[in-house]
Amino acid sequence: MTKTTPYDLIIIGGGILGAGVAHASARRGLRVLLLEQSDFASGTTSRSTKLIHGGLRYLEHGDLGLVRESLRERNRLLQSFPHQIHPLPFLVVVHRQDRRWWRMIKLGMLIYDWLSRDSLPPHHRATPDEIMQHAPFLDQDQLRGAFLYWDCQTLYPERLCLDLILEAQRLGARVCNYARVLELERKGSAIGGARWRDLRTGEEHRTEASLVVNASGPWLDQVCKMARPDSPTRLRASKGSHLVVSQERLPLRSAVYASSPWDQRMFFLVPWKSAVLIGTTEVPFDGDPGEARTEESEVHYLLQSANRLIRGRALKQEDILYTYAGIRPLPASERGSLSSLSRRHQIHDHQAQEGVQGLVSVLGGKITTFWQAGEEVADLACRKLGAVARPSLVAGLIEARRVGNAVLLLGKLRGAAQGLGLEEETLLHLVELYGPRAADLLQEVRMRGGGSKLCRNQPVLEAQIRWSMEREQAVTLADIFLRRTAVGLLGCRGLDCAERAARLMGARLGWEETRVQKEVQAYVAELQRACPAPIRR
Repeated sequence: MTKTTPYDLIIIGGGILGAGVAHASARRGLRVLLLEQSDFASGTTSRSTKLIHGGLRYLEHGDLGLVRESLRERNRLLQSFPHQIHPLPFLVVVHRQDRRWWRMIKLGMLIYDWLSRDSLPPHHRATPDEIMQHAPFLDQDQLRGAFLYWDCQTLYPERLCLDLILEAQRLGARVCNYARVLELERKGSAIGGARWRDLRTGEEHRTEASLVVNASGPWLDQVCKMARPDSPTRLRASKGSHLVVSQERLPLRSAVYASSPWDQRMFFLVPWKSAVLIGTTEVPFDGDPGEARTEESEVHYLLQSANRLIRGRALKQEDILYTYAGIRPLPASERGSLSSLSRRHQIHDHQAQEGVQGLVSVLGGKITTFWQAGEEVADLACRKLGAVARPSLVAGLIEARRVGNAVLLLGKLRGAAQGLGLEEETLLHLVELYGPRAADLLQEVRMRGGGSKLCRNQPVLEAQIRWSMEREQAVTLADIFLRRTAVGLLGCRGLDCAERAARLMGARLGWEETRVQKEVQAYVAELQRACPAPIRR
């Protein structure tokens, strides 16, 4: 067992929340170690509806504060990560059988516009022609009408998380995936670090730290019990499932926001690349968060909810490309239905609340507000450690990130790609994944090769396999296909090119053929675990 250099901060959890804390803390000059037991963003972050939004439905629960905060953060992220986050029109449709009042929805839209501070176009009542233009499959005979408003989408939340982690690393943080915390170390009566295992090598390490931040999402209670076995339960876990169907089956130019006939819960139909996401459910969950699956009852719920809106042939199970499910870590301290529980993040200082020094836990929250949560935790850490933030690192970060949206970056990338023979689809894909770093990748292609497409079904280059391993800490083929390049989420889902990609990995790592085949098998197994196709009946 090795003993590593002491840190100011150990962060447990490499999802969007842990990444936000690491990013904010590294900007303040703190010595940071982030530990993720699996791959970065492999939990709740990668199982979301891929939206950056104010939370229109929170108005129904009277949580204006959360809506105001979410809209402020939405606007900040839209300015800071324009190649990853972009405006998306939404149709709020009101079915003739809905119990929600038309005037109440109109009032909610007015409040939403006011809280948005004119950052995006205001809402308006959609005309029948607009409804047809944005969602031609809607059965308008069954609608009272619809409102058109704007929010935002992030195509790849995994990449957003990874960008934060890479930026934290550039600022001096040490970030480790496949690093499982086994025990919280004590220093007298306080938590003074962690014992953890590198799952790639099997080596164990003891690392001292002045403060441990528990940002492990659905695993939060398990980490808390490492500090104190009788620690109270802080989470109510809620499973949210999604169905993925092709846009050929359900053409859609804007997101559709509607209520389910079963329980009047709101759900989304969201255009995403060549697919449509249908979600999400709200189901109590008490199992292993890493093993969450979409149940047949959830498939039925989402299909029937969507089919009420569709004119003509209804969606069936055979239309579903695959499903995925994630766990929301909601506060156990609040009463009421899961849908009514706040999505506002909470910070628990265990010293103030339980007398356990050296531990802070971050509970709840959502992708939209990760930045604010990270800032608050980093500020608390500075106060506890008596550290002073380095203003040169904090100031101007937003301006430094304003690198232009995907369209502007695509124009610049065409020049960098001259002579490489790359298709426009590939260049756009590179911009969406890497933003300004896409030019660096193309420069590497010029110098080291790898400019051939990995697969005729995917706009992905062979060089991206090498880039993912060398620059982005990808360890497995699943890391590359599901959380670095999105190969596993569309088209052939990587099944047509898994062997070729594994051989490229093997050439770099010295694998024999049996090891290559094991990697392919492991990828197929994780694909079926994380994003399975439904059972056909």
